[in-house]
Amino acid sequence: MGHPLIELMAKIPDRDVCRAELGLSADALVVTLLPASRRQELEFLLPVMLEVGRILQQQLPQIEFLLPLSRPDYRGKMEQIISRYNIPVTLIASNPHYAIKAADLALSKSGTVNLETTLLGVPQVVLYRVSALTAWVARKILGFQIPFMSPTNLVLMEPIVPEYFQEQVQPIAIAQTCLELLTNPQKRSEMLTQYSRVRQNLGEGNTTSKAAQIILDLLIHPSPNSI
Repeated sequence: MGHPLIELMAKIPDRDVCRAELGLSADALVVTLLPASRRQELEFLLPVMLEVGRILQQQLPQIEFLLPLSRPDYRGKMEQIISRYNIPVTLIASNPHYAIKAADLALSKSGTVNLETTLLGVPQVVLYRVSALTAWVARKILGFQIPFMSPTNLVLMEPIVPEYFQEQVQPIAIAQTCLELLTNPQKRSEMLTQYSRVRQNLGEGNTTSKAAQIILDLLIHPSPNSI
């Protein structure tokens, strides 16, 4: 039937429209930061992302950063963390998908947002980090092991997007990967080509209408086994 995100992401306007809505120039160099849907993620991931941003700005002084608010009550905490870094960050209170579509690159936590970014056709780098204790318990007690953490990579079980997990979350290394995707057209093209394979594997769109039609057909023409 297909993944519901296909239909949802297809409704997002193109890059130029999203940039105009956000007050960005067509030629701006933009990175969107996507650190958290939970407060603990915010505390573990946003400082790393901002440090990556600081390193990138040293190489690309014109760079701009967008940071969608996953929850309005996170604004104060986000502003407090941002104040420690001298980089241009614009908080986006609405239309988070516009902030992704408008970007040249997304630096994101692992989660559903990775698939959204893939379907919106924006290159991305994924990272995730939890407390040392949580990581130890997961690995040593629960035996937690996964080949990939990003849904984009899990779709094909291939390294489509770069991932950094726990001890690998080092700003210099992450910044270097981001820099390559921002400045190397071939790297960007390769990732976008792989995105098309992910998109194909997710199936067709119109999931909502198809599901509704199936339910309607069952109501109108119930099978004997359903009575």
